[in-house]
Amino acid sequence: MSGSISLIGGAVFAVLLAGYFAQRYGGAIFAVLLAGYFAQRYGLPPPPPKVAGIDLGTTFSSIGIYQAVTGNTDIIPDSLGKKSVPSVVAFL
Repeated sequence: MSGSISLIGGAVFAVLLAGYFAQRYGGAIFAVLLAGYFAQRYGLPPPPPKVAGIDLGTTFSSIGIYQAVTGNTDIIPDSLGKKSVPSVVAFL
């Protein structure tokens, strides 16, 4: 039980420390890198990698998610179920 408490305490410490450095040095990227370092140090599992891609075509556009663990690509449909939407929605 004490191991899980120290793990949670370490994660909280890492988040607080990353927030402090982000505020002090003004770098969100630095905070993310520092949080990632502490997450690996305290044994937190990394999230499965996902890559979002946006196809901004001249006529139609679409958004897809590539999941590196499974190798699947999912195209995100809009509210009507269409996987590609017009690139121009209004022209005035």
